[in-house]
Amino acid sequence: FSDSEISIKRVKKSVLYPSAFPKCKELPSKSGYSYQYMKGETLYEDSSKEKLTNLLTFLENNLWSMKPKNINLNKDGYSFYKDKTIKRIDLLEKKFNFNQIKTINNKKLSYISIIPPFKYEEIISNIHPSPIHGDLQYDNILIDSDNNFLLIDWRHEFGNNIEFGDLYYDLAKLLGGIILNYKRIKQGKFEANLSEDGTNISYKYDEDIYVKEHQEIIYDFHFRNKLNINNTRKLLSLIYLNMAPLHEPPFDIILLAFANKLFWSNE
Repeated sequence: FSDSEISIKRVKKSVLYPSAFPKCKELPSKSGYSYQYMKGETLYEDSSKEKLTNLLTFLENNLWSMKPKNINLNKDGYSFYKDKTIKRIDLLEKKFNFNQIKTINNKKLSYISIIPPFKYEEIISNIHPSPIHGDLQYDNILIDSDNNFLLIDWRHEFGNNIEFGDLYYDLAKLLGGIILNYKRIKQGKFEANLSEDGTNISYKYDEDIYVKEHQEIIYDFHFRNKLNINNTRKLLSLIYLNMAPLHEPPFDIILLAFANKLFWSNE
C-alpha cells in the first residue's frame, strides 16, 4: 500500500479479532502485511445455500458477536457515509453529466437526478455498532476442503474507528456481491452503455440462479436478529454509487444504474 497506515491498521484489526481474521505480520517496509496461505475456493465458486448459512453462523460467532456498549459512531458515520459519498459524487460528475441522464433502459427516472436523494441523517442514526469486515463480498471469503472460512482483504477502519463499524454495512456489502456477481463482472459478462446523447443508460445483466435463495437467507438473518432489511438495501445503493467512480466503463455505468434502481425499489 502507498499509505502504510492501511497496512498497520489492518494488522491491528486482525489482532483484535483473531477468530475472524488470519494472523498477520507487517512487512519491514510497513507497506503491506503477510499471512499464511490457505488453499480454498471463494464463495462464488462454492455458492450453495449451506455455505452461506454456515458463513453467517461463523460471522455471528467470531466477528459480529461482540456488542459494544455506550459507543457513538456518529462522527465516524458522517465521515464514512456522508463526506466520502460527496467526494465520490464529485468524481462522478467529472465522468457523467447527471442533468442529461433521464432514463435507465428507456424507463424514466423516479427523481430529477440519477443520484438518489440519500438521507444521510437517517443512515447515520441507523448505525448498528459491531466489529465488521468492511468489504464482505464473496471474492473475499475463502472456504477450504474442511469447510473452514478465511476472511481476506478486510477494511482497515470505519471512519477513524479500527475496532467497530456498522453491521448494516457488512450486510449491505454481502448483499451487493450477491446481486452483482463481481467475479462475472471482472470477466465482462454483462453489458452497460450510455447513449450517444447522454440521456439513457442501458444495461443487460443475467442474474445468477442462486440469487433469490441467497437473498432469502440474508433477509431471514435480518428478521431473526430484528434488523431492518430496508436499511441494508438503501445502504447498498450508497455503496454501489461510491464504487462507481473507482471503476472504468462499463462497470461504473451499471453501478450507477443499480444504485438508482435499488434506492427507488425501497420507496
